[in-house]
Amino acid sequence: MINAAVFVVGVALLSAFVLSVFNKWGWIEWAQVHTDGLIYEMLTCRFCLSFWTAILICLIYAIFTGVWIAMLAPVFSCNLTKWIW
Repeated sequence: MINAAVFVVGVALLSAFVLSVFNKWGWIEWAQVHTDGLIYEMLTCRFCLSFWTAILICLIYAIFTGVWIAMLAPVFSCNLTKWIW
């Protein structure tokens, strides 16, 4: 149980770091300017950005390790990421 909590916090911290870097480099703002509709709405929502970033991180982790239960972590880590970022 502790391992799962540490994994969720780790995913949240890594996701917040990635989003901070993307925001600093202006990639999020660039994508907001060049999109419209649903994608624009998702790019302006911090919750959506944190969820999809965590999904990508966990997907990469699951592909390399074969631990597919890790795909549940974004459900719990996106609220932490939104709070941290």
